[in-house]
Amino acid sequence: MKILSWLNYKITPQVRAAASFNFVDTELTTRQPTIYQLLFSSFEKSLLYGFYFFELDAKCECSLGYYKIHIQLKSDKLVYYSLPVVRKGKHKRLIWLPESIQEIFLSSDKPSKTIDVSITINKVSQNFARKKIQQKIIKKSEYSNDELKELSFEECWELYDTFFPTHKNQSNYIQWIRFKEPKLWFPVISDTLEFQIILMARTPSQLRNCKQLINQLMHFETKNKVLLLSTIACDKKSILNEHTSETLDVITVSVDKIVYRLNIFLSVNKPSHCLFIDSTQACTLSPYIFSELTHYIKQQSNCEIIYFDEDRFYKEQRVHPIFKQNLNIDLLYSQNYIGDNCYLSYESLSKYGGFNSTFGDSFLYGHYLITSQESPQNIFHIPKVLLHKTLTDETHVLLEQKPSINEHSEMILNHHQPLSLGKPSDLPCVEQFLNRINPDIQVDLGILPNTHRITWPLPKSLPRVTIIIPTKDSIDLVKTAVDSIFANTTYTNYEIIIVNNNSEKASSLEYFERLVSQHTNVTCLDYPYPFNYSAINNFAAKHTSAPVLVFLNNDVKVISANWLTELVRQALREDIGCVGAKLYYENGLIQHAGVIMGLGHVAGHSHRFFDQDSDGYLGRLKQVQNYLAVTGACLAIRRSVFEEIDGFEAEKLPVAYNDVDLCLKSFKKGYRNVWTPYAELYHYESLSRGKDTTPEKKARFLKEVEYMHHKWDTYIKSDPYHNPNFAANKENFTV
Repeated sequence: MKILSWLNYKITPQVRAAASFNFVDTELTTRQPTIYQLLFSSFEKSLLYGFYFFELDAKCECSLGYYKIHIQLKSDKLVYYSLPVVRKGKHKRLIWLPESIQEIFLSSDKPSKTIDVSITINKVSQNFARKKIQQKIIKKSEYSNDELKELSFEECWELYDTFFPTHKNQSNYIQWIRFKEPKLWFPVISDTLEFQIILMARTPSQLRNCKQLINQLMHFETKNKVLLLSTIACDKKSILNEHTSETLDVITVSVDKIVYRLNIFLSVNKPSHCLFIDSTQACTLSPYIFSELTHYIKQQSNCEIIYFDEDRFYKEQRVHPIFKQNLNIDLLYSQNYIGDNCYLSYESLSKYGGFNSTFGDSFLYGHYLITSQESPQNIFHIPKVLLHKTLTDETHVLLEQKPSINEHSEMILNHHQPLSLGKPSDLPCVEQFLNRINPDIQVDLGILPNTHRITWPLPKSLPRVTIIIPTKDSIDLVKTAVDSIFANTTYTNYEIIIVNNNSEKASSLEYFERLVSQHTNVTCLDYPYPFNYSAINNFAAKHTSAPVLVFLNNDVKVISANWLTELVRQALREDIGCVGAKLYYENGLIQHAGVIMGLGHVAGHSHRFFDQDSDGYLGRLKQVQNYLAVTGACLAIRRSVFEEIDGFEAEKLPVAYNDVDLCLKSFKKGYRNVWTPYAELYHYESLSRGKDTTPEKKARFLKEVEYMHHKWDTYIKSDPYHNPNFAANKENFTV
């Protein structure tokens, strides 16, 4: 039944720029906010207490941002409400006035020299407000009507307020904690396994953090033991008490002997289950951590390494979740994304003779790398937040500096600034590890701090590469693509095959002939059959013997000169199947940065519509990593792999999802698919691409969707490279 609102009055105040305002909440002051004052008539200014609908109409893209409504009451008290504006148009929320007002100010986190917003305020009844609040909660959460009845009105109002995020509450994370996280936990068990907890203190602040953690551990009813390795002289008696005297070992050691003394301790005591906790920041353990680890270890008897999700504490609020993914070997090469909080089995350590001391402070990272090569199937990820690190004010401000908002994307959990899990000593560690595999592998600093760029070697004689471009007419697009290849490709040993699929214009045929006559490395093939993307590319692949194939759409334009070199370097690795590039829309927004299974009907593009210079979630837009699939708009693959997996599926997938299917076939054969940010192209696909509207096209598309679900339902339901805590219908890493 439609809810009717009876309004006492409707107010449309004037909006003018204000010079300053004494904010009660200083969160926005570090970003030089735009401040507006709302001007009321003498009658309107006597706003009575009660509920109001506050409506903001954003006139243009420059008016988007995070807004706060600051209300100065008659008693001089200040209250504020948040209102995120992520697209042009009207945005509204309920506000509550506990008494009459003096002034209302509006602040935006984005600088603006013009007034591009208008405001309307409607008085509503409490009954109307209650119904609206309940509707919002049911729509945005998993609460049912019956469950809502158990909540007080004050609790409902508190929940309602969380649906209007500020930078501080990190979009929907508060809601996720309230609604979804409680459903993730296993039943708590009292008989947990005995863990040997290992702490290391290299500075006085780290020693303080270790002491705080030891005090926390006293409150767990577990049988755990603690080892503290400290390079700072400390009195064991100052840490010990009657609860820990038999379960705590403190070893004072020089920095260069930490790994040596740790290996001796482990070899003597042989603890079955080791839990490493990083002390570089103060942290709080989840009350479920030992119960959850016990469940997973008993479920998976072959556990060698277990890592888990984390978040941060800032001013007693949980923020900045670090939602990791299952083992991603190429991301692990790019950065120690696992971090230094992990479970290790002693059995795993002993088979490698303990930790390798030559890895220095990154000995844990080195162990991850070795295990990922020797027994990757024994590395597990728990997609639950089991540890909370404390943020300082300086770190929190840094993480909040550049919010990612444009008219196509919502607010992301970590904005642009990645929460680095690595450290400087990781680079020589991964370099040493990879050089044992191949001394010609080059490791350099990555684009972001504590990340790495791995340059995989090419053979002295560069392998031939065939670039396959299907088209029907569209000569302007084809010419742009081909010209950009010739102008911006440093790789020398390549050829281009244009596949003419029933072009009708004479100018198209003339262009093809001219192209072939002017360039010895260009061939034009005729495919005189109905459009079938898979069949066309399979047809072209049979007309070349090149060991590397690159499938390229006709609507792309090369940006980076090393694009083909980078694709070939990755494709020639024996454990790699398909290789994808970083693609931008014409306006510079991200079009493709890897494919995530389970989004939309079958799959979606990671980070789509993010800004061109965005770091992405946890810096992933600037690091090489594995995905289950990459787009066929620019896809490289070794011929041997392409033939081994029987190429594209032409019968069942003539148009849609054939690239995803190809990648999944590669993955199932044991190859990893990889995406690289170092091969960049424009992809002139429309930002508002039309859907298949004819009955024939709809029927064909639905058949392709059905085929993909029948064949790949396991991966559609659970993508190992995408954390299950993220929303299943969004490409922007929100919960």
